[in-house]
Amino acid sequence: MNWSEWKEQNQFLQIFEEFSKIPHCSHNETAVSDWIAESARGWGLEVKQDQKKNLYIRKPASLGYESRPAIILQGHMDMVCEKNASTCHDFLVDGIEMIVEDDWLHAKETTLGADNGVAVAYMLAILHDEHAEHPMLECMITTEEETGMGGASVIDGSWFTAKAMINLDSEEEGYALVSCAGGLRSEFVLPVEKETPGEAWKGYRLGVTGLKGGHSGAEIHHGRGNANQILGRVVGELSEKFDFGVSSIAGGSKVNAIPREANAILQLDPEAFDQISSHLGYLEAVINQELHGKDQLILKMEPIEDGGLIWTKDTLNRIVSGLTLCPNGVQTMSVKIPGLVESSTNLGIVATTEDAVVFKNGIRSSVGSLKREIANRMDRLAIALGGEHQMGNDYPAWEYREDSPLRDLLMTVYEKQAEKPLKVTAIHAGLECGILARAISDLDMISIGPDMKDVHTPEEALNLPSAVRTYKFLLEVLKNYND
Repeated sequence: MNWSEWKEQNQFLQIFEEFSKIPHCSHNETAVSDWIAESARGWGLEVKQDQKKNLYIRKPASLGYESRPAIILQGHMDMVCEKNASTCHDFLVDGIEMIVEDDWLHAKETTLGADNGVAVAYMLAILHDEHAEHPMLECMITTEEETGMGGASVIDGSWFTAKAMINLDSEEEGYALVSCAGGLRSEFVLPVEKETPGEAWKGYRLGVTGLKGGHSGAEIHHGRGNANQILGRVVGELSEKFDFGVSSIAGGSKVNAIPREANAILQLDPEAFDQISSHLGYLEAVINQELHGKDQLILKMEPIEDGGLIWTKDTLNRIVSGLTLCPNGVQTMSVKIPGLVESSTNLGIVATTEDAVVFKNGIRSSVGSLKREIANRMDRLAIALGGEHQMGNDYPAWEYREDSPLRDLLMTVYEKQAEKPLKVTAIHAGLECGILARAISDLDMISIGPDMKDVHTPEEALNLPSAVRTYKFLLEVLKNYND
């Protein structure tokens, strides 16, 4: 089917397209929050909008379901905004341009935002559907999830009467999540000292491209290259063989996305260009061999007009040390759940300011003490390199609940509908459930969602048949909920 046919047969996809026309990167959710609120009020529903632009929407039970307990549906409205360097898309003003290929919906050279726009679309479709059968619905749509769960952190739990919640922020059909890792944002800053480059030196841009990137929780275990760390390694190895200076280093744009691209501004004698380029080809081959086909690194150096002042040798050594020694990737694996990452880090952003280089890291762990231990390692590294370290957003893990009537219901409904068991598992990526458990006491929670791939990258895609099946599954769960 083409996109028009998919939308004609599924109202939630029509809503998803309209929603996606409104820019909604994290911290830019006001317009889309207002649009959702106005839509719900237009349907005669009770709506509350708080200072963070989180939304609380209540729909009365359908006929015959008035005596059943309420249930919460929950997701977030913001998206990770990543794009290919070749596109001029402006996330502040441009909507998402959608393309369907082989039953997969994706965007043109940008992230799609199905994470977590599909949850918003599901909820709005049910809220608007006069024929849907369900108990009273209390929908929670949060903001700033992708940048540290700022919206969830201020949720007013007293508004809700329900004691069960379905989170719609998962990315694999047939799996129900019952636990997730907690997270912590870490940032350290290394000061720089500058000097004048060689008289005949010219400016060049050294770029790391071609990497897949991905979600720093869900895909950290795939062994994909981190552009920031690779760039540090390359600059470090080049500095051992050639005479040049560095003016700046930058890479990545989101702490929760594995960086795909990074670049450094170099100053060097043009006569050394060919030799350095040749060695870059060697390093590219070596690193690609180490990546074992999981990524395809491209190293390229090209001239630029002006490179400015350069860092001193001591500064360059400290920056390279920070890039290469910063904890990154899988740190520990779970003993209780085979194959599950227990702790990880992601050096997501490196940026150069006038007088420093900033390293921004995302730390995840299902064990609170390990999360802090990793942060302490970064603190020691920053101090050893003459810098400063600080910790930012810290959110708790979502702990497994032994007794869960909601989980039992989903397992029963799924097996009846799909004719195979629902797989219950945990995830290393962060969900808002841990924070919301503090806001609403004794909350029975589970998380489901349709098949997606390559989230947090411009290759993000939503499987449309899976999205339709998951929506029907959700409707059947609501129809049978009576705890």
